Amino acid sequence: MRLGLHVGYWGLGLTAEQQLDIVLEAESAGFDSVWAAEAYGSDTATVLAWLASNTKRIKIGSAIFQMPARTPAMTAMTAATLDNISDGRMILGIGSSGPQVAEGWHGQPFARQLQRTREYVEILRIALARQRLEYKGEIYELPIPDGPLSVGIDGGIVRARRGTTGVKTANLFEVIAGKSILSFHRDDPEDVAPSSKCFALVRSVDKKPKRRLFELLSLQGMQANQQVTFFSDGGENVRTLPEYLNPEAEHILDWFHCTMRITVLQQCARGLNLHSSEADPALPDEESLVRRVESVKHYLWHGNSAQALARLRVVEDELEGWGYDENGEENPQPGNDVAARMLKYARELGTYIVNNAGSIVNYGERYRNGERISTGFVESTINQVVSKRMVKKQQMQWTPEGAHLLLQVRTQVINDDWEATFRTWYPGFRPLPTPVTLSQAA
Repeated sequence: MRLGLHVGYWGLGLTAEQQLDIVLEAESAGFDSVWAAEAYGSDTATVLAWLASNTKRIKIGSAIFQMPARTPAMTAMTAATLDNISDGRMILGIGSSGPQVAEGWHGQPFARQLQRTREYVEILRIALARQRLEYKGEIYELPIPDGPLSVGIDGGIVRARRGTTGVKTANLFEVIAGKSILSFHRDDPEDVAPSSKCFALVRSVDKKPKRRLFELLSLQGMQANQQVTFFSDGGENVRTLPEYLNPEAEHILDWFHCTMRITVLQQCARGLNLHSSEADPALPDEESLVRRVESVKHYLWHGNSAQALARLRVVEDELEGWGYDENGEENPQPGNDVAARMLKYARELGTYIVNNAGSIVNYGERYRNGERISTGFVESTINQVVSKRMVKKQQMQWTPEGAHLLLQVRTQVINDDWEATFRTWYPGFRPLPTPVTLSQAA
């Protein structure tokens, strides 16, 4: 059995010398530890530091450090300091205190104490282990991140150069470009415009495209606990690019590209009449093919990809039976070619939805909340970085390597980073002006 001495709060009718005499007597008697408390009066840390400086063997303990009085990091710093000056004799005890002290004295909310204590201890363990302090809980979030990052990624097509030997090469190749917008920076004034950066690359040339995107986001201060939303058109090359870049990232399929595919189906459906064969009994007889396609769009708008696929399969079944009678015999109908083309588009849309089901969200809810649902903010970047230089006014033929290098220069110029980058290569290029102080001017 080990004995401990609790000196309670500072004072208690005794002088400082009398309390120290009691502690020294306990140490000489073989007591294992001495403990101090805190509430409204004295703080525990100062008392323990004073006792540690006047003793040699007895352990010192906090009974307790009030959680509402200190952040988890401050408690870890205080405990580590006391442990250091006492040559490893510190015993850390913490507690939630009570509502009178927490709210009436420290001005901290006294609520959800079990969850608060659990997170408090987890942060303490990380800090005392000298690990990188990044934490996201229901109560605590460290470090406090800047505003959400919205990253839009899209693709563009560039004309390829013919081989010099006359051998035919691919006529076109894909260029990936995107834009990142930081909604706000906590240290900036309220009237400062959102920070934005753009990037571009040729996937077949860039061997580490994820690193390029990660470095861009890091320049904007991306943190591990920061909300990051990636928007893409759902293409495989674009969809896989932002994977695993941020643990808090959300991947959203661009609504604009969804509607483009559905619009094609709607245009085909308007040219066809509902097939006269037996329809799905779960559907009303008066429902037209156009209405069925609209219902697919409706379910996608509300993030219900499973129901959208189910309605799309009904459309596919109807189109597969176009031109056949109830006995499966060919029965040519008006618009057979249109039906075959629409069936092809419907199957492509079904594959598109299946491949991107994890990125389909409730677009209606986001739209009502004023949140982004499409990569519209990237279209200007595609036009500025890719189309204006490579497709529209200057329809040149490019090698993938040449296009990739030009894209790096274009994005550096647009981001206002080109001069600083050039100066790292040539330090004497346009030296930055030296600020003149008032004393130098005088």
